[in-house]
Amino acid sequence: MKTFGDLLREYRLSGKYTQQELADRLGLSSPYIAQMESGFKPPPPPPLVEKMAVFFQLRPEERHQFEQMAKKQRELQSLVKAARKIGYVLAGNKVCVSQKAITQCLREEIGDLLRAIPHKQFLVMDRFAGRGVAPGRSPQSPGIQNHDDLRGWIMDRLGSQPPIWLVFLGLMHEMLQLTPEERLIVHQPSARRLAIVQNAHSVGKFCELLHSVIEEAKDRALEQKFPKVIASPDAWNPLSSPVEEMGETRAASESGIETIPRQIEGGSGIRNIPITGVIPSGREEVEEEDSLDFVGLPQTWFHPDREYEAYFVKTDSYMPLGIWPGCKIIFETGGVARNEDLVVVRFEGRCCIRKYLDLGDQILLQGGPLTPPVRVFKSDSSVQIVGVIRELISRVRDMRS
Repeated sequence: MKTFGDLLREYRLSGKYTQQELADRLGLSSPYIAQMESGFKPPPPPPLVEKMAVFFQLRPEERHQFEQMAKKQRELQSLVKAARKIGYVLAGNKVCVSQKAITQCLREEIGDLLRAIPHKQFLVMDRFAGRGVAPGRSPQSPGIQNHDDLRGWIMDRLGSQPPIWLVFLGLMHEMLQLTPEERLIVHQPSARRLAIVQNAHSVGKFCELLHSVIEEAKDRALEQKFPKVIASPDAWNPLSSPVEEMGETRAASESGIETIPRQIEGGSGIRNIPITGVIPSGREEVEEEDSLDFVGLPQTWFHPDREYEAYFVKTDSYMPLGIWPGCKIIFETGGVARNEDLVVVRFEGRCCIRKYLDLGDQILLQGGPLTPPVRVFKSDSSVQIVGVIRELISRVRDMRS
């Protein structure tokens, strides 16, 4: 079955256009055209898809197929992008699993495990502890005296990474199901979970078996071996637009997000930079989306062979860095950061803006006055420089909104 990228390539070649020529006509970059054709980038928003259909002079049936394919693949890839927000993609199952859904399911799972331990078992342990014998002083269960101790021990070993939680749930159950309400449900306990529950009369053995599952979950998460999550058919219904999901409507022209037709009608020489995220009011973290829209700027501002993206800033958290609410930041993806550059950085499970300070073999990532700076080695793979900010664009209506 053909993809949107296949159709785009087919129509481009039938018109005898190079990727660069098509990019120039649409106000895009040739790498962006190449990435759409190869499937690395999702189809663009509907206004640009319509512009492509008109440009290629497609027949009505061809245009319908082209637009419907773009719509279907944008919906599918938006689910994948949403899953990437918390650091992983489910192998073979392009289904969005929110961190909230995983957290709630993990909380219920731990509660069920704790309820499997007879209360008298902790009383026995307390009695031994009262005689000067600290029960459970093995590496698996140090000083566990009650349910709260055990809950803390489990969470300490699971850590704070949602991918590990998801793999742990997958090892404990034969099936994970995502409901349309984004609730994660577990089915059919695995043999390993049954063994853990059967040994609940011995807290030491219980902890030993549980510890082995947690360690395996960490290894599998590191190798990106994730369990399968089965979504109900309702989960594949057409999604509302990302802008509407954020409580805004496209009917309000004051929303601050430009549309493709107005940019292209301005004439040639315009490059359309995709807006791929919003930083909401009162927040520092970026809420990433598949191309919300584009911002049109002169092509002479940009290097023709480099890729750029934009975020719409609504927060005042970055005012100390000179980034005001209502502006759009334009950043070069994968650009080389130099001392005192403003960069988009991903670390500690979130994406935000920081000032990049070069300290030799280390870097200092500086935020606002209320945000402590982060100092890391350049070799630290847990810190990723997503892009280097090249332009700050402000318009009056954006500031007002």
